[in-house]
Amino acid sequence: MDAFATSISLCMQFGVPLEDLVKKFTHQRFEPSGMTSNKDIPFAKSVVDYIFRWLGLTFIEEYRKTNLPNRG
Repeated sequence: MDAFATSISLCMQFGVPLEDLVKKFTHQRFEPSGMTSNKDIPFAKSVVDYIFRWLGLTFIEEYRKTNLPNRG
């Protein structure tokens, strides 16, 4: 996970749009997976899925509108 996080950090430092990373890494399915305490992401298919869905909801307005239509 440390190497993956470092590679994502480098991607962002060198200008890869967060939208592209969110699109690529959301819904990646592997263990551990399961329920979360975050009401906006009640079930995560993996740690990577949770992190990138959280990033999308937190930093990308269009992603937030699409995935939380009642909250804007």
